[in-house]
Amino acid sequence: MIKTIGETAFSHQGDFNYLLKQIDEAAKGECDYIKFQILVCQDEYFVRTHPGTNTIDELTFSKEQWIEALKYSNAKGLKVLALPLTIGCIKFCEENQNLIDLYEVHSVTFNEIPFLNELAKTKKKIVLGVGGRDLTEIDIAKKALNRDHKELILMFGFQSFPTAKENLNLNKIKNLKQYYNCELGYADHSENTNDDYTLLNAISQSLGCTFFEKHIIVDKKEERIDGVTAIASDEFISMRKNLILNSTTLGNGDLFSLNEKEQIYKQREKKIVANRDIEKSKTIEAKDLAYKVTQNESDFQQVDYLKILQKRASRTIKKGETINFKDIIS
Repeated sequence: MIKTIGETAFSHQGDFNYLLKQIDEAAKGECDYIKFQILVCQDEYFVRTHPGTNTIDELTFSKEQWIEALKYSNAKGLKVLALPLTIGCIKFCEENQNLIDLYEVHSVTFNEIPFLNELAKTKKKIVLGVGGRDLTEIDIAKKALNRDHKELILMFGFQSFPTAKENLNLNKIKNLKQYYNCELGYADHSENTNDDYTLLNAISQSLGCTFFEKHIIVDKKEERIDGVTAIASDEFISMRKNLILNSTTLGNGDLFSLNEKEQIYKQREKKIVANRDIEKSKTIEAKDLAYKVTQNESDFQQVDYLKILQKRASRTIKKGETINFKDIIS
């Protein structure tokens, strides 16, 4: 089942009304999830001597505003994927867990064991962004989160803005699937001035991804944080249509069944027919059989040739007639 995620990150730039517009845009774009990086405890995030402290203060919302945004998202029919950035933010999210559907581990907290242990106490499925992480780190995080493969989604993505295709190494997705047997996602950060993400989504989907994430923006002409990789609602709709088409094209991969069209095509093959009249009770020999194109049905397949040889005919079979199970005696 395809799931699309519209990520807001900090592209709202501290403008709460813009965040609400992003939620509207995600709903218009038929996103399944809206993704928020939630920070309500700045002192837990930065030491006050860090030069980014003043900036982060300008980019954050109050608890009351976040609750409003969560409720607004739910009212718009969107599920919420929350990235709490501190332990205090986890506690805030848990106080409002009825408004949140999934949690995600942000890259800044990937190796923060106390944070992971706190998140492990929650009951929700967790997304683990594994871009730029090796197996040792992933194993440690997975253990700290105490999640089995059914409760974990591994989100692959190269964390540079914009991402160059040659840096992606998408075959890692296939190996992650085999190694962890988890649900997989692809978070695209390619430039929004082209449709590279359509191809990258398709490749990721063929490798096993079912969650697809892209930054969301209200107006692509406007310069905003991470805006170079973000797309608007109409492009999210196109993205979903392409993913659904890809899913239909890929199918279920069942090697042991054929669909109706394949069955019809298969019926064009030659069938086993009598190469000459075969008298009743005669032992059938190779010279009695031939492969020919015929409109007559047969319940034998071409590969059943050896099942007919050295069997006796249960009736007189005329030259050119197809051979069926009822025509032979074991």
